[in-house]
Amino acid sequence: HVVFCKLDNFLSVLSIRPNRSQFFQYDSFAVSCTADSSGWTVKRNTSVHVDQECHRSGGVPGESLCVIEMAYPSDTGVYWCENERGRSSNAVSISVTYAGVILESPPHPLTDGDNVTLSCFYKTETRRTATSDFTANFYKNGVLLGSGAAGRMILTAVSRSDEGLYRCEHPDGEESEESWLTVRGTPLTFVAHLFCLNGVRCPLLVTCCDVRLTV
Repeated sequence: HVVFCKLDNFLSVLSIRPNRSQFFQYDSFAVSCTADSSGWTVKRNTSVHVDQECHRSGGVPGESLCVIEMAYPSDTGVYWCENERGRSSNAVSISVTYAGVILESPPHPLTDGDNVTLSCFYKTETRRTATSDFTANFYKNGVLLGSGAAGRMILTAVSRSDEGLYRCEHPDGEESEESWLTVRGTPLTFVAHLFCLNGVRCPLLVTCCDVRLTV
């Protein structure tokens, strides 16, 4: 077996609140970096911000925060965490639409066996409050997956075969953008030892996020 791991001590994790990647104009969201060491900050590439640092929060060791209190389509782009040495975390594509349809789906990888709910929301120029009170069609890789009442569809016990591009459709034919759904193997955590100064072994927490069988 070949085990692909990440060293938790040296990486940052980017998170989004609310936990989705599609938003309507005037929604608010926050993107943050959390790591075991300081020096990480949120950066983004949008139509108006290229490789630019977002607002850094104070008073929270190892955490950087970018708060968008009123989102606009110009906030659409790629967001990631980067430290002072130029190392980067995972990147997430965030889209902001003026009106129409958005898909609410997890922006981060799922684990084999997880259940996930896909939600479809609709808003018009005259109706400022988003609603999911309709039967929505859901598509995976351009193929109709099925319909869900109240704008929702539940995927149970997901596996690698569920990976793909998802979008949803309002009964009037208007569709959301596509979002990629990632599914990984079950994480394994163990303690490895590295030899540090003077030959002393130092414990290091390692999370294995993927195990692949090789011939």
